[in-house]
Amino acid sequence: METVLLIASEAREFGGLVRHTGEGVPLPWPVDHAREAVHGGRRWIMVANGPGQALAAKAVSTALERSRPDVVVSTGWCGALDPSIAACAVVDAREHPIVCADRVVDSAAAKAELRRTSGASIVDMESAAVESAACRAGIPYRCIRVVTDTAGETFDIDLNAARRPDGRFDHRRILLQVLRRPWTRIPELARLATRSHQAAEKLGDFLAGCRF
Repeated sequence: METVLLIASEAREFGGLVRHTGEGVPLPWPVDHAREAVHGGRRWIMVANGPGQALAAKAVSTALERSRPDVVVSTGWCGALDPSIAACAVVDAREHPIVCADRVVDSAAAKAELRRTSGASIVDMESAAVESAACRAGIPYRCIRVVTDTAGETFDIDLNAARRPDGRFDHRRILLQVLRRPWTRIPELARLATRSHQAAEKLGDFLAGCRF
């Protein structure tokens, strides 16, 4: 049976796939989220440990110490740098060059500059660490993501200011920012939540039928 190891930032990014696989079985691993499920003749291992390369490196190293997958996939949400890529588009890094940033790229101007300097079409915060670990282990690697914010969009909420020293998002800090400007930030947060859910569903449908 083929084993697919999926590394994401948050468990919510697996929501669309879980519609196909079911909740599966929790794994007692020292990360934020680890579960396995069997669907479509495959064993799916879903691991999430927070945003950024350091936390992603911990997630993939923990998984590879305890399993030997046939393929490692960096997955989850991402931002578009290419203006032609729409929200909720599923993107494969083999077709859309990706750059890995250490911060949330949260403005249209910053996205345009990153596209100019990197030549990339999409941006995430974890894929470089996941790819490096897979290559060291000699395991095939893929990066398949889904767009939650387009190249032309700018966040009013400062997600970088909401990160804790360990890199994870502090939801209390996000809430405090929202309460300071509720007339603009509540609608923004609602839009982001809705789109993130829709994007996770599209990503899950794609992954469930993907040939790795």
